[in-house]
Amino acid sequence: METKVNIERIAMGAGILIALGLITRWAIVFQIPILIGAVILNGKESGMFDFYSQFWFSILVVALLLVFLVYGSGPFSADEHLRKHPGG
Repeated sequence: METKVNIERIAMGAGILIALGLITRWAIVFQIPILIGAVILNGKESGMFDFYSQFWFSILVVALLLVFLVYGSGPFSADEHLRKHPGG
């Protein structure tokens, strides 16, 4: 029970950091293993190839996380603002 709560907190915290654009790549590093677990579990529970299953949404989210991991958070992120304006 305690582990589930911690995983939920990590996923929520990482999601908030990604949305804000703060330490995006590190947040994605913590988020990807959780979502890969979701892909595996969703694939087992419902048919992987059912059109309306959560499996495809989980795959899409993992793919988008990989894009953010490679390209970074972008020009409108808090990371970029902090790079351009150090110390404030």
